[in-house]
Amino acid sequence: MRTPLNFIFTMAFLCSGIASADDGWSLEAGGEYADIGISGGTTSWSAGRLQIAWRDETRGGARFALEPQARGSLRDVAVVAGGFRHLGGWTVSGEAAFTPSADFYYERAGELELARRLGGGFVAHAGFRRLEFASADVDIWMPALSRYASWGEVQVRGFVGRNRKAGTDSIAVLSRGAVQVSRVVRIEGGIAVGERIFDVTS
Repeated sequence: MRTPLNFIFTMAFLCSGIASADDGWSLEAGGEYADIGISGGTTSWSAGRLQIAWRDETRGGARFALEPQARGSLRDVAVVAGGFRHLGGWTVSGEAAFTPSADFYYERAGELELARRLGGGFVAHAGFRRLEFASADVDIWMPALSRYASWGEVQVRGFVGRNRKAGTDSIAVLSRGAVQVSRVVRIEGGIAVGERIFDVTS
């Protein structure tokens, strides 16, 4: 499957009234929707997020989330926990997740990332993600460059994937941005180009 171009739109409401850039506790609800084509057919994919998080800008933070996923008529809900820690100019982050009784989404997932602040609001990232499905195990390497500013952020991230069971490889690039409209509303959007953007098991 090859999906040449996909547009992703997200609106996130920070229900606590605390913007994600602030320290302390926050509650966030948001979602994404995309119309996609796979193997000559069309379907839709939507993803939601209900998250509680805590952060201290000088030290780090943690989050716990429920992420409902819908692909056509199928429904899954992933349970996600993660955190990050600042170490001077470096940031180390990690995440673990599982999906009870998964129909199409991963059964288990893990991610590690190392980021380095470069100055001028730029941050370089190097990440690794492991996804375990019922029919496939997928490794994904993720280099990225971000730019953070008072109005929001932009990021370009690459995905170099390897399906360990099928022996197939894939490459994709995602460019996305976020604008903080107010202390409680953030709007995000993105464009993805590449292979297996919505189905890394194919």
